[in-house]
Amino acid sequence: MDYPSTWTIATSAYTPYPVGPFHLYDDPRLNKPYRVVTFTSPDTTKKIVALTQDFERAGIFSLNPTFDWAQALFTRDYPDLSPANYLGNYKYFSGGNTMASTYDVTLPRGSGYYPSAYSVKTMITTRHVYNFGFFTDTNNFTSYSNLKERIFSSIKTNGAG
Repeated sequence: MDYPSTWTIATSAYTPYPVGPFHLYDDPRLNKPYRVVTFTSPDTTKKIVALTQDFERAGIFSLNPTFDWAQALFTRDYPDLSPANYLGNYKYFSGGNTMASTYDVTLPRGSGYYPSAYSVKTMITTRHVYNFGFFTDTNNFTSYSNLKERIFSSIKTNGAG
């Protein structure tokens, strides 16, 4: 992943609390430990979180290619908000044995939600789930779009499985 060299890196294994929009829960299809790597800008206004999870058995999960699953995740996290107003830029793509999707969430300014703006890239292979989140605030989300695209487009997963 191509991220700015001045950012700090922190790693951890399974954490029992949400990491941005990634809810870490006991899913019997996934082995523990989960791996979390957090990249933080020096001014702490931007963050990338990479969450890697391994399937207990290969090939037991596929990514829903429709916008419905992104809307369901949004509704789970923000039941008082409409995904039609704050969820966008959904894309689904696949190649080889990898399925992937991306979407953006931009919450209302001053809403008190953290993070107030983020993008998620999910990649599924036969053996792994990779979730990447780019987090910032609603005021600066658009100005950081080139940085987010640079980082997201540079992501390479470990191996074909």
